[in-house]
Amino acid sequence: MFRFNHITLMGRIVRAPVEMQSRSGRVYVMFSIAVQRMGSHVTHCDYFDVYAFRASHRRRILEYFDKGSPIIITGRMQACVRQDASYPDRKYKQWSVIMMSFDFAGVKAEHGANVDDLVECRYDEAAEEAANEE
Repeated sequence: MFRFNHITLMGRIVRAPVEMQSRSGRVYVMFSIAVQRMGSHVTHCDYFDVYAFRASHRRRILEYFDKGSPIIITGRMQACVRQDASYPDRKYKQWSVIMMSFDFAGVKAEHGANVDDLVECRYDEAAEEAANEE
């Protein structure tokens, strides 16, 4: 059976990145992005919660991105079944994106970074794994 779970999104951060910790003690950065729907003559957006678990992702996202920053995310979709506290008999799925890599979609002047700095901060999971093997 063929299995494939891969998503690439380009949008703007609508909720500033925040570092959090799970109940099990795992540290992650969570933020939300808005992605404009293709082909829509009226502006419609879909919103995605994004989770970054890798230390290098967390550090760079917190350093270079803020609310309104354009970003390109590559990752996988993950669903969690939630139960509404007000209605214990109702369950719903909450979809989120687990980030595997990211890239800058634009340069914001207020970060004070020039293009050379941004190129060094670009993260690619395959490049990091190759560097770790050496």
